[in-house]
Amino acid sequence: MMDRPNERRKELMEKYSHLLKKGKSNSEVVDPFKGPSNDQEDNYEVIFEEMERLKESESEARAEVLQLQNFLRQSRMLQKLREAVNKQKHDYKIDNLKQ
Repeated sequence: MMDRPNERRKELMEKYSHLLKKGKSNSEVVDPFKGPSNDQEDNYEVIFEEMERLKESESEARAEVLQLQNFLRQSRMLQKLREAVNKQKHDYKIDNLKQ
């Protein structure tokens, strides 16, 4: 496994320490991410790095959703404006025919 700086590892472990629950009978940490590997810190680091990556992906997705919402809003406004213009043209034609 690729060696990561200890600073990053500490930062991730502190940031996500709320996910590591204390055991009831002793102060031992209960591992919610048990895996086949014996090196638990590396498992945590991989999991927490993935969580950080997903957060970045989520923020990008939220920004894209906002852009799409704005596009839909503008499209609906344009469609309503077109309908209003067409209705007005139709009303003018009717008025001209009446005269």
